[in-house]
Amino acid sequence: MDTPVNVERHFACENYRGGRQNYPFKTRLLQSGERIEIETGDKMMLFFMDSKSTIIKTDKNDTTTDELKSPFMMFLENGRKVTFEVGRKSRISTLTFDRLAQLCPSFSIYQLKTYAPETMGTATLDILEPIKDLVACMVRYTEDGLCCAELVESKLAEVLFVISAYYEPSEIGALFAPLLRREVDFKEFVQLNFLHVDRVKELADLRGVTLRAFNDEFKATFGTSPYSWMQERKAEMIEERLKDDVPFKEIIQEFRFSSPSHFTVFSKKHYGTTPSQHKHELQEREG
Repeated sequence: MDTPVNVERHFACENYRGGRQNYPFKTRLLQSGERIEIETGDKMMLFFMDSKSTIIKTDKNDTTTDELKSPFMMFLENGRKVTFEVGRKSRISTLTFDRLAQLCPSFSIYQLKTYAPETMGTATLDILEPIKDLVACMVRYTEDGLCCAELVESKLAEVLFVISAYYEPSEIGALFAPLLRREVDFKEFVQLNFLHVDRVKELADLRGVTLRAFNDEFKATFGTSPYSWMQERKAEMIEERLKDDVPFKEIIQEFRFSSPSHFTVFSKKHYGTTPSQHKHELQEREG
């Protein structure tokens, strides 16, 4: 196997971090059934590299437990404490850093506002070959004693670049949701409240902001106007009710239509047919 030569030269370098607890990249081989608790100080990327291993994740921050299949990667923000248990021998690698604003020089994390999920959670992404190769390279350097802080910094930039290049914006937005916390909080607020109001102004009042400020934040977060989004979302939700054969009376009550004729006007505008006709169309499509 190839090994580095004159590795001692690196020991005198100010960027050498070998043997130090604060080295940003760490890797560990967990045995079957072994548990590991990770408490983050800074932000952290985790990579579970081995295929077909079941990972049990227990998050002490929100008392959730998930069963996951490797290989996958995930992101943890500052101050998280998470326990993992592996179903078979599995390698875990962690990459710690203190800031993340750019995925690449021309791609700010905040360009993902419209792709932030609607509720806060910890997302995982399958590890694609470019990420697998990158992490394997970092593991090799570390095992060979080439623990260079500058190298890890450049590899972090490469990891973020690869994520921006090989994953869909919606996937990246879900992965880095904690960094888009304000947008996620705003989306969750809208989802929880939009069916309980008749006008956008009422939502703005609930949020405690001016109508103009609410409209500006909504456009930046959802990429459209509040009224258009609310109408489209309502139309999608009503379709689901029609598919489930929910009585019209219940739909009218749930979606705050003033009368059956008001419901009919809405249906003709959004579906081009009456509620009865559209329900029949949907049921025919479902077979």
